[in-house]
Amino acid sequence: MEGDFAASALKALRRNSPLAMAATLEMLDRLDGVQDIRTALTLEYRFTARAMEHGDFLEGIRAQIIDRDRNPQWKHTHVTRDEVQAILAPLPRDLTFEEE
Repeated sequence: MEGDFAASALKALRRNSPLAMAATLEMLDRLDGVQDIRTALTLEYRFTARAMEHGDFLEGIRAQIIDRDRNPQWKHTHVTRDEVQAILAPLPRDLTFEEE
């Protein structure tokens, strides 16, 4: 890919956590054709719960807000399928919904 648009897109992609991006793509794939908002919220809940501890969330905060160097040092630079599956796996106390 060449050109300003491609360069801008690549810069934006490199700014984001590789694990978060891979998990987002997996969530979109899992939710393709799903009409139930609860399924989407459950996946998002799992990711969010684990991203704080196992993901690069805190490094992103450091790079953008604390040090403002805009140079995150992601610990997940080469993401495996197992890492993506693990961050989206059911939690011991998964999200529940009150019955309407």
